[in-house]
Amino acid sequence: MTPKIAWVLVLIAAPISKAAELPDAPLPSAAIVSNSRPTPAIKPARLERRDLALYTATILANATDWISTEQCLRMPWKCHEAQLPQFIVANKVGFGVYKAGITAGTVASEYYMIHHGHPRLARIAGWANVAGCSYTDWHSYKIEDRRMVK
Repeated sequence: MTPKIAWVLVLIAAPISKAAELPDAPLPSAAIVSNSRPTPAIKPARLERRDLALYTATILANATDWISTEQCLRMPWKCHEAQLPQFIVANKVGFGVYKAGITAGTVASEYYMIHHGHPRLARIAGWANVAGCSYTDWHSYKIEDRRMVK
């Protein structure tokens, strides 16, 4: 069969197939029951004391990290700070903005997770962040204390 003949057959068969009426779809015999429950009204979440303690600890840990990094830059013989790239740390204002942004982002993510159904995960991650930041500061000074003793 040539392509021309196939197209002619399609063009002829199309109006014929449209001419026949389709039967009506059968109606359901049982009533339709919805399985969805009404959504409860969301209460505005209150800040608990432990959440405020977490936010305060996060802010203090990042502030002490900023202060210790500035001290390490002023007195490099006293401690060893090698965690951040020098182009971030070299500019005081830029480094302050960087630490403020990190702190704000951390507190905002903790707040978001606490108030959107993941309070335990947010608290674990927040306290791990505080512990990691504190350990890094302590370790920076501890390395240099060992070097000074020898």
